[in-house]
Amino acid sequence: MKKWMIFGGGIITGVILTMLFLFALAKGKKDDDFKLFEKPGEEVHVNAFKVFQVLDDGAALVNGKSNEKYDIYGGPVYLLINDEGIYYTDDEIIEVPKERVVRKVGVYHYQTKMEFEKTVSVIEIMDK
Repeated sequence: MKKWMIFGGGIITGVILTMLFLFALAKGKKDDDFKLFEKPGEEVHVNAFKVFQVLDDGAALVNGKSNEKYDIYGGPVYLLINDEGIYYTDDEIIEVPKERVVRKVGVYHYQTKMEFEKTVSVIEIMDK
């Protein structure tokens, strides 16, 4: 009987410790998913983007316009941050005004629904 109590206590302790470890790992991972540079980086020479997913914080995953003639949005994926209070919607086309510029301001790491790990540039539309 004593052996079974020790065995059961070990299993319960193992389950609790595993859950605490996974919780701590998930909580710590959130902070690592989004890194901003100290100052804006290089310019992204794309004048339009198409939103394919809006995140909870208002930022949007977008594809850059890859073909000017046919409006094809198959370019690189970026995370467009929203500092101006604009609400993006899926499939929205975002055009960059001529008096503004797009710059890389960080990197974002996420996992797709197919469980692929992706790292993309974080961009922001800002004044020149």
